[in-house]
Amino acid sequence: MRRSHVLFVFGMKLGLLLAVTSIGSAGSSERSFHPITWNLKYKSGSFELRGEQWLRGEFVADGFKERQHGTPILSILSDQIRAIYIDSKAERDSGVAQRMSRSGCGYAFNRMPSSDFALKPERFIVWRASPGAVLRAAERLNHRYPVRIAWEDSGVEKELVLTVNHCEYASFVASLRQFVGPRWHHIGHTLP
Repeated sequence: MRRSHVLFVFGMKLGLLLAVTSIGSAGSSERSFHPITWNLKYKSGSFELRGEQWLRGEFVADGFKERQHGTPILSILSDQIRAIYIDSKAERDSGVAQRMSRSGCGYAFNRMPSSDFALKPERFIVWRASPGAVLRAAERLNHRYPVRIAWEDSGVEKELVLTVNHCEYASFVASLRQFVGPRWHHIGHTLP
């Protein structure tokens, strides 16, 4: 009787492990077709937006059908980017916070880009947005850190400074690294 109980428990654990594994792999393939939407804030740049304007951004593959966020105010191809400036200390702190179970930032670790990303992002698209009640309330609890992106569009130099919340900063910077690929070593810089 004891042996049958052990086999039963082993079978249940194996079944649970297989179920979790299939859910995890389904999530990663689904993620490759549905890019993560980032809640960003406009700080400054080449656009006539008010300071602290809420924005939504996505890294998408070329040819990806746009979601219903409205008309994009910005669409940058990865080849157009000339420089990216990040706060490397904020990136390290955010990465540590994402791995700490009690930090409240654990959710952001799931926003890290996957190495098996089926459709490599080729375009960064940004829309105007308005924050929901939860986002407005959470804003008071979370610091924001800047990312400066410089690119060239039809021979004109443009710039955008966005702020990203502390929890998601490391994931957003990792997505930027994946977006520009090996060129990161030449165009990625630390903010002064």
